[in-house]
Amino acid sequence: MVNRLLGRPYFITGQVVPGDGRGKTIGVPTANLSFWLERALPKSGVYVSQSTINGHTFGSVTNVGVRPTFKTPIEQLQVETHLFNFEDQIYGQEIKLNFISYLRDEQRFPNIDALVDQINLDVSEAKRVLSAMDNA
Repeated sequence: MVNRLLGRPYFITGQVVPGDGRGKTIGVPTANLSFWLERALPKSGVYVSQSTINGHTFGSVTNVGVRPTFKTPIEQLQVETHLFNFEDQIYGQEIKLNFISYLRDEQRFPNIDALVDQINLDVSEAKRVLSAMDNA
């Protein structure tokens, strides 16, 4: 709805900062964004997105939330995105993140395998949505 009212996707920009490194270890590396804390963010959840870095745009799937599957001492809101077909090191670089559509609520999974299975479903759905946009 916000995208319709704006006439374009809602977006944020932020610098890519090191995270906990969990994404790489489970086969789904993510770019973690440092963002202005006063910035309005979409509600917590998983989104189809497009990430622009160095003038190139990549399909992506983005999580906004506290990553409840991983217990951390402080639940701090995080924005992390998995860029499709991308493997470069981009720490310190700015990324523009367009939120295309909402996929699902953030949720806690009983184990890492269940989380990875869901991420793979999210990636498949995000690719389907982005492909449909390209063909529209």
